[in-house]
Amino acid sequence: MKSFLTIMIIAVLLPLALADVHLASNITTSGGAWSAYSEGTDHKLSASSDGGPSEYVLVADLADSRNSSIWQGLIAPAKASFVARTPEYSLRVRDASDFYGTVRLGRESTAEEVREIITEVPNGSLVTTTTTIYTDANIETSVRGDGQFWEDIDIAYAGRGRALKIRELDGSGNFSLNTSLQLSGQQVKRDFGLLNESERLMDLGTELAYDHETGVGPMGGI
Repeated sequence: MKSFLTIMIIAVLLPLALADVHLASNITTSGGAWSAYSEGTDHKLSASSDGGPSEYVLVADLADSRNSSIWQGLIAPAKASFVARTPEYSLRVRDASDFYGTVRLGRESTAEEVREIITEVPNGSLVTTTTTIYTDANIETSVRGDGQFWEDIDIAYAGRGRALKIRELDGSGNFSLNTSLQLSGQQVKRDFGLLNESERLMDLGTELAYDHETGVGPMGGI
């Protein structure tokens, strides 16, 4: 039996680490075996099929290392696999027939940094830097077919050193699974370091030079 593979890929890649990357890919086959894989800072996706006509779509928008939107879709008649993973979510389908599946993974993070002088030391000051990362994530999955499937949801639990398992699901046979998951949280990191005299004076001068209530300067005093 003859088989053919048609691939359409549209990509915009810049020579910067995850800076405004857009990928749109569509794959159709009339038979044979194929597999696809995609990995980002917070996701892993894969899909495959072995036999019969199939169609696979991947759309990825990566604004930077903290913000992304990924969509994967597969239609396959036989021996299909479909995998989606994030730090909190895992979905796996294996050896499925009459398979249809889509998954959308979205993630947005912002970081705030606060630096505070703890104590003065010779030739500088001891400072603590607190970085707070706020994250919102959303996951939408819809899969159906006849085969084996697994789904796991694990999230960090405040006050504990381990993850909290929200759901663990596995089965085989004819299935239809739809999941909608929204997550939000924050991660706090504290570092200690030495602020030298020139940096301290620079910060002091900037503070004295502008009136932060009116936004007008200079006020003198540098």
